[in-house]
Amino acid sequence: FTVIMNIAASRISKFLLILFAVLNVTFVLLIVGNLFGLSLVVNIGGWFGILTAFIAWYGCAAIVINSSFKKQLLPLGVYA
Repeated sequence: FTVIMNIAASRISKFLLILFAVLNVTFVLLIVGNLFGLSLVVNIGGWFGILTAFIAWYGCAAIVINSSFKKQLLPLGVYA
C-alpha cells in the first residue's frame, strides 16, 4: 500500500514523496530485521520510524500554519 501511495505522491508534492519514501524504508528495515532476527536492523528501522514521524509532524505543521496565515511560510513542494 505504501509503495502505491509513494507512486501517487510523486505527482502531488515533494513532502508526500519524501514521507512515503522514508516510510517504505522503515517498513523494509523492520520486516527484514524481524524476519531474520537482526536486532541492529530492527533498531535502525525504529530510528527511520522516528524520522518518518518528524517528517509527518512537519507536514501537519506546514498545512496548519500555511492555512492560518494564508501564505506559504513552510514549503511543501506542491507541484503545479
